[in-house]
Amino acid sequence: MIESIFQTNKAPDYTTFHIRLKRLKIEIDVYQKTEKQDIAGDTSGLKTSNRGEYRISKYRGKKREFVKLHLTVNTETKQVVHCNVTPEQVRDCEELPNMVSSSSKYGRINNGYFDAGYDSKDNYQLLKEREINPVIRPRRSSSLVRIREKINQIEQNGTAEGKEKNTYTRLKVLEEFLTNEEEWKKKYGYGKRWVVEDRYSVFKRLFSEHVYSKKIKNMKQEVIIKVNLMNLFTSFLIGSKKSISITQMKKNYSDKPP
Repeated sequence: MIESIFQTNKAPDYTTFHIRLKRLKIEIDVYQKTEKQDIAGDTSGLKTSNRGEYRISKYRGKKREFVKLHLTVNTETKQVVHCNVTPEQVRDCEELPNMVSSSSKYGRINNGYFDAGYDSKDNYQLLKEREINPVIRPRRSSSLVRIREKINQIEQNGTAEGKEKNTYTRLKVLEEFLTNEEEWKKKYGYGKRWVVEDRYSVFKRLFSEHVYSKKIKNMKQEVIIKVNLMNLFTSFLIGSKKSISITQMKKNYSDKPP
């Protein structure tokens, strides 16, 4: 029946779609118009199969593998401005340069919000060089007394350069964080990082938490298509909320007595 609408009398099948998908160069679609932005980045795991834990333990199946989904989100528009899929062996902090590079295409970045998985002296220095305020939650790798001793040692040696400069940048952030964690969070607005966690929740509720493709290249294509749909849905929802609020404001103003 479907073949009757095609002149070639051949309806597209799974193989045709699969081959076509591999040839496509799909890029992320972002629905926002802004010159400046704050970004929040995080990483979550995606299952490469939908086998349950019971089946694996019961029948001694192969250990289920995961891939990492890296997302960067504009904290105001909730648009995903960076998306990448990597093997589970890739460390979170290694993806931050790609996050910043991709996100900067959609507006100048003022603040970058990241959790402790991105805590490295090279990442701090990278954000500083790009004039981005690094709001990265430091790991508690040492005591406050020891941190201050290291800072004083570097300052006594003169201007920090090279690797020592990267270390000094991170130590200053770590000192402020360990002095008063709650005050540090309020001062730099670390709570804005919840936006990227919200996007992961929406993504997995819409498209489940596993991918159907088998090769990492195809997984990237599949995930980008899903993220593009999520960005599109988000732009509709935020746009409708804004129009409703404007309409309500006009109504409230018109209801006021002269």
